[in-house]
Amino acid sequence: MPHRRTLRLLLTLGAVSAAASLTLAACSGDSNATPTPISLGGGSQVAGFTPTPTSRPPAAQVTTKPTAKPGESSTTPQAQPPGGNPAAAGKAKLATLPCGACHTISGFPGFGGAVGPNLTTVGSVAATRKPGTDAAAYIRESIVNPAAFIAPNFPNAMPPGLLAEGKDLDNVVAYLLSLK
Repeated sequence: MPHRRTLRLLLTLGAVSAAASLTLAACSGDSNATPTPISLGGGSQVAGFTPTPTSRPPAAQVTTKPTAKPGESSTTPQAQPPGGNPAAAGKAKLATLPCGACHTISGFPGFGGAVGPNLTTVGSVAATRKPGTDAAAYIRESIVNPAAFIAPNFPNAMPPGLLAEGKDLDNVVAYLLSLK
């Protein structure tokens, strides 16, 4: 019977040794290893960050606006600002973008991220972020060219090009300026 105990002990030690070897191999044992960066789109990367999908409130009501010349029947859907209010239209547009995966806006469903700055009061603090830049210009630049100025204690993780210059950008800036 002593052979059974020895065999059992050897099998147990072999299993522990194999598990330890696999663990070391998986971790590579290299203390200088860096996480592989993943792309967030637009050329920005964050090492080890995976955006979490979030639910979005319904987008702005879409109506059709004729875009064809007289005599043609083509129409293209156009987002109409709720009640003609740019801030409301900006909020509706923001709901269709992935911004909530990284940013928080209190009371805005789907905006609970913590990678980027909290935007709940961005309308109040934007003018203080970058000397010589007013709040509207700072917010616009932060969306169009996010690497131009990085908010303190946050990574350069926002992908550029999420929103092109134009009416949608103007509306989103108006909405963010309204957050006091």
